[in-house]
Amino acid sequence: MKRLLWGLILVYLNCNIGLPNGGALNLLPPWIGFWLLFRGAGRLAQKESPLFEKTRVWSIVLGIYSLAMWLMTLLGAAPGGLVGWVLSMAVIVVQLYLLWLFLVAIDDMEQRRKVDLGGKRLRKGWVAMAICSVAVCLTFQFSIIAVPVLLANIIATVVYLVFFFQTSTAYGLMTMTD
Repeated sequence: MKRLLWGLILVYLNCNIGLPNGGALNLLPPWIGFWLLFRGAGRLAQKESPLFEKTRVWSIVLGIYSLAMWLMTLLGAAPGGLVGWVLSMAVIVVQLYLLWLFLVAIDDMEQRRKVDLGGKRLRKGWVAMAICSVAVCLTFQFSIIAVPVLLANIIATVVYLVFFFQTSTAYGLMTMTD
């Protein structure tokens, strides 16, 4: 579960350094985060719930896309305009779907083990993050609305990561008693 947490942190936290060629270097590359999600899901699929296996394909797809975008951004060649917006929307939808699959797998794990790992709280965090992510995409052209929506999205993402940390901690405590 810790790999999933670290993977999500790398996926959602950005630390960019501008480069002279107009590109940027993200010091916390999301593709490494997706690799951690892939690895962590494989381990949990074996130990806890086969539903974690469904997340692995999407982790790889997003990881490959993320690596390509990371390299293109590094070279200053990332797509912009309508193409960039459409790609961003598609990635947000797939990421939300991936997180939903993780929620389903965590729910299954809770039922199998008959424990509360905070899945319901995590689901509420996912709903808030999903609403804010979609709102950001729909309002990005309206600067007066976009700023508060973007701030709400950042807050929702941080809250989701905190909830996932709590779930990860509960899982760690549960496995210590096995």
